[in-house]
Amino acid sequence: MEGDKRFRELIDRSFAEEISEGERQLIRDHIRDCDGCKRYVELTARTIRGLREFTFVSGPDSNAQVREILAHHTGTMRQHKVRSRCQLWDRHLSTRWPSS
Repeated sequence: MEGDKRFRELIDRSFAEEISEGERQLIRDHIRDCDGCKRYVELTARTIRGLREFTFVSGPDSNAQVREILAHHTGTMRQHKVRSRCQLWDRHLSTRWPSS
């Protein structure tokens, strides 16, 4: 199973970034004999295709709504004293959606 975990991590990398031809060949050789990893490749490819086909239509107030939800979430985290995460949220909010 540990070997499968290594191969699944390599498979994930192959979908997210460029890997060497040698690594691609390792995957091809492995999935020829491993039904579990072969199925994993098929499901991952199907998931990525589905995500590519997914369309998201946003309304004119979508950014404001997202900003409000995240600000509320940050406030809730502050109440529970989750300070390091709050700082990350604050930084993310200020760089991603500067206040108007």
